[in-house]
Amino acid sequence: MIYLIDGVPRAGKSTLAKKLVEKNGIPFVSTDMVFNMLNDTIPEFNLIEPYAERHIKFFPFFKNLMKHVQNSVKDYVIEGDIFLPSQVHELKKEYEIQACFLGFSKITLQEIKEHVGENDWLGDLSEADLQNLPNWIMETSRGLKDECEKYQIPYVDMIEGSYGRNLDRAYTCLLYS
Repeated sequence: MIYLIDGVPRAGKSTLAKKLVEKNGIPFVSTDMVFNMLNDTIPEFNLIEPYAERHIKFFPFFKNLMKHVQNSVKDYVIEGDIFLPSQVHELKKEYEIQACFLGFSKITLQEIKEHVGENDWLGDLSEADLQNLPNWIMETSRGLKDECEKYQIPYVDMIEGSYGRNLDRAYTCLLYS
């Protein structure tokens, strides 16, 4: 089974992937790593700009990654913020997949800053982008939630209840849905 974890920044995708490693021994890869490797190696692909097209530009590579993962290991986790529920729906036609998306219906800049992950990219943002980040996260989350509902893919709003309980809900969605 391939377990896909996607969602907005700071939602707990890497933490959830690490939980699957610790509790079940399921290895994982972050699409950030693959995406950045491709972008650094083949800059003419310009996978980064415009940001809104990242999902489209990366999808052929993602499909190829899925093919190789499916053929090489029993279980694997792929996490990141580079695929969409519609793409997961398409991939489910070919691969054994469980997916879960994480988002925030509400979040403040202070809450974002309190949940800095291993890759603290907040310092790379302009002041204007930083101020707009909470709205962008909430807007992106709404879009993901709507698309998840359309394709019947689990979505966990990380603001509802405690962070730990929400991670447990996402974990359960992945392993027991």
